[in-house]
Amino acid sequence: MSDASRKRLDMKLIFIYGAPATGKLTIAKELATLTGYRLHHNHMAIDLALALFDFDDPNFLRLCQRINLDVFEIANQAKLPGLIFTFAYGGAFDDRFIDEVLSRYRSTALFVHLSCEINELKRRVLGQDRQAYKKVTDVTVLMRALEVIDYAKPVVHSRHLAIDTTNLLPQDAVRKIVEHYDL
Repeated sequence: MSDASRKRLDMKLIFIYGAPATGKLTIAKELATLTGYRLHHNHMAIDLALALFDFDDPNFLRLCQRINLDVFEIANQAKLPGLIFTFAYGGAFDDRFIDEVLSRYRSTALFVHLSCEINELKRRVLGQDRQAYKKVTDVTVLMRALEVIDYAKPVVHSRHLAIDTTNLLPQDAVRKIVEHYDL
């Protein structure tokens, strides 16, 4: 990160994370509309990286992380007041990326951890809206991911909000975020 971007970290980074189908993108879009903040969802990086590398290729993860960090840095340098980011944080799998985000944006990051009951995740993962990106759209793939990845692990940060979206409308989740962080 350049000296100029280290000196000015006024951009709020709203980091919405959770398992597939918890409502991250839906809630992020609503939040962006309400706050006027820009939205960078992780599938912008994932879909680009998948065009070049297989999911299990180490270069896939490296490219996704680099894209996301560059987006954060350029948005911050452009003095955007806020950036909303969605991410399927997978615990140890993603800790290096999270550590880098925290080293750069600890003072301005606002974390929102979404969770949802498994039966509702199974229902949501089949939704048509998930077809627009290379998201998990198969219950078997979802269940395999839930077995291997600890999506319940929270990011350790002083500004952290956990929301169970199982029976919550996206607008109500957004209201909780806005109220909690005084946006």
